[in-house]
Amino acid sequence: MSLTDVSTSSTPSITAVAPVADVPDTLPDRFGVLPWLDPEQDDAGHDPRSAYVETFWLPIVGPSTTLLLRRLADEFDAEPTGFEIDVATLSREIGLGSRVDLRGSIARTIDRCTKFHLVQPQGDLLYVRRRIPALAHRQVKRLSIRLQALHHSWTIDPADDGAERRTEMVRAAHLARTLLTLGEATHDAERQLHQWHFHPSIAWHAVQWALTDPDQIPKTPGPQPNTAHVRHDATPT
Repeated sequence: MSLTDVSTSSTPSITAVAPVADVPDTLPDRFGVLPWLDPEQDDAGHDPRSAYVETFWLPIVGPSTTLLLRRLADEFDAEPTGFEIDVATLSREIGLGSRVDLRGSIARTIDRCTKFHLVQPQGDLLYVRRRIPALAHRQVKRLSIRLQALHHSWTIDPADDGAERRTEMVRAAHLARTLLTLGEATHDAERQLHQWHFHPSIAWHAVQWALTDPDQIPKTPGPQPNTAHVRHDATPT
């Protein structure tokens, strides 16, 4: 099967109600993996390899589901429009063994992804979200008290959107643009900003800003740090 032959009309329709997945009797030997495009979710979503997904989605969906989404995200980096993947090989590579019937770990992992509307199987096609949405309020309530508090701090309080916060955002965006120019992946750039002690929400927004509109980042007064000469374990000053 050639993925380029798949009509865009076969992409799952995105409505307020989650699409109903086509549940097969058995897993196919190979999946044609296509991006599940959802502009409303994608614009504010998180890379499957991001700190947000690791910190907040992993306790909800489990490690094997998180690892599957990360593995597929790596493949999308190389082939953004879609690719084919051997199910047994995929299962072994993420530590789930080679059993591919409906009782196997890989089938249960795909089923879990489907229940959380992160993937949608349709026969031998697997539509996969490239951006993972933020947790719903009911899902946040399932987190530990510590993670609930951390999730609350992950977003920017509009009342705290003062001059100092805006300056921090611009500085982080310049650093993010430099990291991306040096070849860092978006999730790695976000993690690096975390290590440089930027607020998580600042780090995420800075990377999105630098990624989507790099030429529109305003100039900040004073010299900008040259991250090409900054150790990744150091905090830029």
